[in-house]
Amino acid sequence: MAALAHSRRALVTLVSSDEYCIGAQLLLCSYVRVSTSPLPVVVMYDQGTTSNAAVAQLRLFAASVSVNTTFVGVNNPASGLAAQEHTRSGTYTKFNVWNLDYDEVLYIDADAVILHEPEPALSFLKTGVELAYVGNQGYFNAGVMAVRPNRTTFARLVDLLRNWKRFGRNPTEQDQLIHYFKQRRVARLPGTYNIRPMHTANLQGNAVIVHAIGNPKPWTRLLLQGGASSVPNQPLDTNIARDWADALYGKLLRAVLLGSCAPS
Repeated sequence: MAALAHSRRALVTLVSSDEYCIGAQLLLCSYVRVSTSPLPVVVMYDQGTTSNAAVAQLRLFAASVSVNTTFVGVNNPASGLAAQEHTRSGTYTKFNVWNLDYDEVLYIDADAVILHEPEPALSFLKTGVELAYVGNQGYFNAGVMAVRPNRTTFARLVDLLRNWKRFGRNPTEQDQLIHYFKQRRVARLPGTYNIRPMHTANLQGNAVIVHAIGNPKPWTRLLLQGGASSVPNQPLDTNIARDWADALYGKLLRAVLLGSCAPS
């Protein structure tokens, strides 16, 4: 099979609040710096939880970097269903990835940054494979995924929200995805595509994507808490991990603020 044209593939992220507009800028900045032939970028933003001003600022930033970026306003598919009452229902907006008009997409959460070209992740979407992730079918993190969008899958995922209570007291989109894809053909990405500092002892290595799960986010700590100072309930479990992530995100944050997101 011939390789798909870039026009049918994309790198996708999701902005679910104003805070993640900053994270998306860091993600875009990191992508510009490492990719020699970047995919088109799709920024989905939740129209119900993200302000127009924040989206406008992100549009201006995207226009300043040399990446073809499309903005897509999306709604939370839990709206109008019982699942919308759940305290973590906002995560279900990610299901819109399966509703995009692309053949293959690399989805990356807006709290992640890219250290090496990530496009090879799409090569794991062999014939019949709809999803590739870091983990196993019993558990995986949905922050980085190679996805083959499919509107039938999107409809089925939304249908799961009608019976969300079966997934426990506090289900996220990740719980729903693990359940849905448990009996389907999937592929595993190398662990380097979703390095989470709080779970990873060897941080530097050959990481492709670093994913700052938990709160506060590194950019929040850097902007509001005085750099790498200690913060209660930080997502990184050691000072070494925290300082490494702060240095990584801090370098990108400075580039964003100074308008210098050029290839390093």
